[in-house]
Amino acid sequence: MIALPDNDTLFICTYDNLQPFLTYFDDKGIHWREIARQYHIPEHSLDSGHWLPTRNTLAFLAKLFLSTTEPVGINVGESLTLSHFPQLDKALKDVYCLEKAVDIYVEISQSAFSSHLHIWTEKYQNQWLLCHRSAFPSTMPGFNQIEWYRTLGLLTLCRHYLGANWQPETLWMSMPQYLALSCPEALKHTDIIFGQPFGGIPLPFAEDYEPMQNHLERFDWLTKVKALITTYATLPRFSVFWFSQMIGMSSRTLQRRLREQGTSLSRLRGIARCEKAKLLLTSTDLPVLEVGHLCGYTDLSNFNRAFRSWSGMTAPQYRHSLAST
Repeated sequence: MIALPDNDTLFICTYDNLQPFLTYFDDKGIHWREIARQYHIPEHSLDSGHWLPTRNTLAFLAKLFLSTTEPVGINVGESLTLSHFPQLDKALKDVYCLEKAVDIYVEISQSAFSSHLHIWTEKYQNQWLLCHRSAFPSTMPGFNQIEWYRTLGLLTLCRHYLGANWQPETLWMSMPQYLALSCPEALKHTDIIFGQPFGGIPLPFAEDYEPMQNHLERFDWLTKVKALITTYATLPRFSVFWFSQMIGMSSRTLQRRLREQGTSLSRLRGIARCEKAKLLLTSTDLPVLEVGHLCGYTDLSNFNRAFRSWSGMTAPQYRHSLAST
């Protein structure tokens, strides 16, 4: 069994995990944007691959779950397809058996979905289980809805290989039964056992199946910070104080840990803004003033000054140099 994470409490999750919920809220007329601002959740749609702080994301969802009597986690989970998760969909493009697909999912689960989530396979009483466990306790507000969502997402993966109507005979869930809300239609013939130490889905693996000894792709602290900076660095209000508050750390501790890694927040912010600016200058015809605005600058001269420090030329010169090559 995989142990819970150590005392590194900075957890991040991909925007891809949140997007199905936002689509659902929009479809149901549930106003989520004002609450998103309270938890530093971007109100505009982000490209696949952007990361958010997990604690903020879960608190945001928990508050919205209270605004409706609908079993949101179940409803959203039952709507999932592999296309909702582009990195996984791409990784499974030429995979035709469940065992291989599960091995890949286990390997990339933290780097593709959530750093707080642990996925593994385990043999229990001669039956292979696809196991999952969150670093957060089952008593956390909204945990039950998130566990249903995660379980149904894993069933989506399994059904891609076992058939659209496949159901496991039994299912393990971490949540206590009184928090179960209702049973998903997708599991109406399944014996669900609540209050388990982790979630588990029994799978019909081949008798000779052996889990691949893959290196689990995990993010270290600095990589997680960089991932969050890529998402938030272009906000005009981005600062040491703002960012440290968002990730639950004092400004002094954040700066000290970055110094120990040989970098600083201003340097990482500059790298993120530079990459965003170059992408926009290369792939769009947006005016330079608008590119600067999208990169967190309200003044064109400040943007050009920053861009020159990154690349040795102003933004218009950079775009012109690309056009002439």
